[in-house]
Amino acid sequence: MTTFNIATKSCSVCGATSEQHELTSSSAFGWSDLDLRPPEPERSSLFLWVQQCPACGYCAADIEHGDEGLRWIIDSDEYRTQLGDTSSPALANTFLCQAILLEETGNEQAAAWSAINAAWACDDEGATEAAVRARLRAVELFRLELAEGGEFGESDELGDIFASEHALLAELLRRAGRFDEAIEECREGQGTFQDERWRRFLELERSLAEVGTTVAIPTGRLIDRSTYSPPSPRRLSPACSFDGAKRRDCAHGLPATAAMTPNCVVVQHVTPTRRSRDDAMSAEQTGVSSIGLGR
Repeated sequence: MTTFNIATKSCSVCGATSEQHELTSSSAFGWSDLDLRPPEPERSSLFLWVQQCPACGYCAADIEHGDEGLRWIIDSDEYRTQLGDTSSPALANTFLCQAILLEETGNEQAAAWSAINAAWACDDEGATEAAVRARLRAVELFRLELAEGGEFGESDELGDIFASEHALLAELLRRAGRFDEAIEECREGQGTFQDERWRRFLELERSLAEVGTTVAIPTGRLIDRSTYSPPSPRRLSPACSFDGAKRRDCAHGLPATAAMTPNCVVVQHVTPTRRSRDDAMSAEQTGVSSIGLGR
């Protein structure tokens, strides 16, 4: 069951007031898709995950969080063009504008998840080409995150962090019809996993890419139902700050080693820094468990 309120909100950028939907609770029954889209009824709450100020066009999980310093991004040609893009559903445009704000303020990972949310909105409207663009935008943002030394995978083990990243990139590329690139991501991921579940995930992804299908697949196809705990939905916290100093702190669906503080900032107890995949994997395989810890 999903519940929500309609609240009067004051935009933190322009000060205009408007009525906005606010998600208050939801639940999920069944299996998420391989790209981690949750099952119903949470699946249909997507329109409650983002708000848009009707006056200035500010798009955020909560328009009361932000400040006037974001105005230059909102007034940019890129942002205004995306907001008014008639080739994408309006909800997808809202998520993609949120992604622009997040990227410009230094949070590529949260921006990538916002782009994935946009892809889901496109899926719901049958906007196939727009969904492809949104997924490729997410791939671009995740790769920027990796290039800057970050990570977006989820695991207690370093090798499985890498495997989960390859698996998600493969899924996004496969759903976008980039089958050869998806297969290559699977190949790279096969050399990193430690948990058997990631082997099954990568093998399934590769087989789907090899037959050239872009259909959504539930995780129940590859998980032991006796041990699997469905992941949390990837939506941004209402308290997500567009502060470049607080990176990777806005995505729900936290790994087991993370905790949520009252202001919705993820506190990682142990977070390996990505120097390079080869160096990090070599360190782990030789038992040097302290290498690359901390930021």
